Amino acid sequence: NQIFRPHPNECSGSDLDGDIYFVCWDPELIPYKQIDPMDYSPAQTTELDHEVTIEELAKLFSIAVDFPKTGVPAEIPQELRVKEYPDFMEKPDKPSYHSHNVIGKLFREVKNLAPNECSIKFLTREKMQRFYDPDMEVEGFEDYIDDAFFHKSNYDYKLGNLMDYYGVKTEAEILSGGIMKMSRSFTKK
Repeated sequence: NQIFRPHPNECSGSDLDGDIYFVCWDPELIPYKQIDPMDYSPAQTTELDHEVTIEELAKLFSIAVDFPKTGVPAEIPQELRVKEYPDFMEKPDKPSYHSHNVIGKLFREVKNLAPNECSIKFLTREKMQRFYDPDMEVEGFEDYIDDAFFHKSNYDYKLGNLMDYYGVKTEAEILSGGIMKMSRSFTKK
């Protein structure tokens, strides 16, 4: 009791636009046995006690993806638009709610641990000695101290310029590109 499907359907779920294929008839590259396809039977559906909007959103998403080909825009009706955002999205100008999901809990934990601004304004020898770990020393490190100091000073200078220019508060935001809040003067440019 075998069901045969058209080759485009076997290859890509029948949607061939933009797909790239490689065809080779080298017998050593052809599998020696054919493996049965996976069973993609849909899971059992359950009755919900609330309105389902995901199906409507999925249809709109499909329309949006096909926009370059069809020219038909996906227009989101007002009742499907977001009314409140989770607190971890940090949208101060929008209504938000306290997220109880894992990402919300992680967000609040990290926010409580991480300072809003860099706690070290000026690096001094005393501050450096508090964080110095002699276990990290390697033999001959003394030969590189002047170079390291030069490059670290250069790094700090350029980092400070970037932070001032964009109005960014932390080094982590600059390095990750995850800028939490841009300077108002920069966003108006």
